[in-house]
Amino acid sequence: MDSASIARDLDILASASGSTISAEQRAVLAPSLAVLQQEGAFERAQLWGRLSAQAGDYVIAQGLGGSQAAAFADEKPQRSKVAGADPVLAEYWDSIQAIPRKSFYLGPDGVTWVPLPDVTEDVVQANKDFEAWFASEGRAADLLTGNRGNKFEYSVVIPPEPKPEKPAPAEGEEGEEAEAEAAEEEEEAGPKIEQRTLAEEQRVAFLVSQIDSSTSVVPKGSVILDSSRRALRNAYFAGVPANDARSLSQYVHLRKPESLPNLPADERSELDSAADFLDPLSLDQPKGCWSVVKDEVTGVVAVRSLVWPGYTAYHVAGTSTYGAFYAGNGQKNVDLAFML
Repeated sequence: MDSASIARDLDILASASGSTISAEQRAVLAPSLAVLQQEGAFERAQLWGRLSAQAGDYVIAQGLGGSQAAAFADEKPQRSKVAGADPVLAEYWDSIQAIPRKSFYLGPDGVTWVPLPDVTEDVVQANKDFEAWFASEGRAADLLTGNRGNKFEYSVVIPPEPKPEKPAPAEGEEGEEAEAEAAEEEEEAGPKIEQRTLAEEQRVAFLVSQIDSSTSVVPKGSVILDSSRRALRNAYFAGVPANDARSLSQYVHLRKPESLPNLPADERSELDSAADFLDPLSLDQPKGCWSVVKDEVTGVVAVRSLVWPGYTAYHVAGTSTYGAFYAGNGQKNVDLAFML
């Protein structure tokens, strides 16, 4: 939902999922998103969602396209893992450039947008270590506090470095003394526990990235490829037909394709490369991880994620109106496979 349609889209979202934002934020979001788009040189700026925190929620926006967004072309290519995959098709999937995006959160003044840190490999590893530490203690990771300067404390177990083998003891050296020395060295070289910190802004950026990677749902046909294989919004998109609006195959992920390149060769041969270049939700695992509900009166279709509770994509069947919104605490439903 961008600045031009945010009032209408928030009403549709409220009817589809019950999620909304405060009246104060609603009043300032349209002009602030317009300023973000202009100052950031984005093709489009949209409201992404709201991450719940203890002292105040994070309202997240994204700038799409333009020179300020991080290009997907810089990412490592996703090669097909299927044995005997067609190398030409693999090159085709790799060459697709999805719409780049940059994430921001609403500043304390409620008007300006503050850029979130880039999710580098170091940030990803720090967040994984953070989650692994809490998992080892049998509890979920700490929730966001809402304090932008907060730093989470956690510990990392560092395994000992392997030591080079020592030469055999000289002739005449007592075996008991050698064994005692070896045992003492082994004890000294045991695993160490290192205390570390993780900035809350890095945690927010990581959660947005993780949710984006699993969701970013748009109706099929709303995005097209140009001659350079760049993903662009389809200005002539007329909407998903009402009869097909409940089908998961009519909704796709706006990201680099991950599932399509790994389909069996006979299934890939049936795809239309001009239309079937984004992963449909019907390929997501586990089966049943999406819920689709249609209001027959208004035609509004709500596509809800059961992996990331709080994410809802909406579309008015037969029209060009669509969007998505996340409202949650950033907790992933890791037990979904056991609930289906």
